[in-house]
Amino acid sequence: MKASFFSIGTYRNSVKIKGWPTAPAQWDREAGREAMEFTLEQYARADEVGFDWVSFSEHHYMPLLLQPNPMVMAAAVSQVVKRAKIALLGPIVSMSNPIRIAEEIAMVDGLSGGRVITLFLRSGGFEYATYTENLSESRERTQEASLLIKRALSEPQPFGWEGRQFSYRTVSIWPQMVQEAPPFYYSGNSVESAEFAAKNKFGLACSFFPPEFLGQIVSHYKAEADRAGWKPTRDQLVYRGLCVLGDTDKEAQEMAKAFTNRNNDDDETPVGQAFGNLQFVGSPSTVVEQLREIHEAGFGVADVLLVGKMREHQSVLRAIDLFAAEVLPEIRKFDEPAKKLLEV
Repeated sequence: MKASFFSIGTYRNSVKIKGWPTAPAQWDREAGREAMEFTLEQYARADEVGFDWVSFSEHHYMPLLLQPNPMVMAAAVSQVVKRAKIALLGPIVSMSNPIRIAEEIAMVDGLSGGRVITLFLRSGGFEYATYTENLSESRERTQEASLLIKRALSEPQPFGWEGRQFSYRTVSIWPQMVQEAPPFYYSGNSVESAEFAAKNKFGLACSFFPPEFLGQIVSHYKAEADRAGWKPTRDQLVYRGLCVLGDTDKEAQEMAKAFTNRNNDDDETPVGQAFGNLQFVGSPSTVVEQLREIHEAGFGVADVLLVGKMREHQSVLRAIDLFAAEVLPEIRKFDEPAKKLLEV
């Protein structure tokens, strides 16, 4: 099993931050500058200690997720992360200009030397309110934008596009991708999305759901892929979850209280979608077993949000090091039996 690291940023501020949207008046300039520096350092550390991917996502008006444009952050990170894949998981294509997204993907791929992986995302939750999107059209817009971007990044000649949601007289992307066949993924948090991904030969990415639900999604995805005449590899199945890692289960559970005690007046942490529902909590051995459940559900890449203690940069770095030293070697062994069978 492979591991991907996603930094939620480390924004520290003495002002209590409550609710969504967070008022701009609460922004502390020094804390913001620090947060950007810390984020780059965390990604660089994850690369140094052996994570296979580093990932990015799009969220708005949120102090805990300082990535309103994942392309900008990924471009910066590509200059300090020299080995790991740059996983754009992902731009919210339903709310943006898909041609602009295609151009930005190609730019990040060039800056990274051909290491980009891209997920086409419908929404991250609060984003529906951010851009006041028409929810009745969001699925159709996401699917059409995904197909348009994929074609735009592979078509050797200029072409026109006349769809139900998007219309362009001319599409001709410059710069082009460094990769000849970049990996594309689609969100799989519903049966309908999994079916679309399979029919169009996209990898599948799920987030935050329990293993019993994931098994249903993966089974449906694989069945639809079989009907479409292809077979997904394990690397084409990605799972994202929040991880609180400690030396012991007790230590991790204490750290996790900052996420689960949402009604505590002393808690300064805004808790958004998926926060408060931690997928991986415990000592290294406990987290290994929790990740084994995800692997047994069919996933080959675990994209983990290693949070450490809230707003404590050094705690996140320590969690990165601990995961790399004691979790990563164990989850890599998950695929060894299959490799031995192939050798036989």
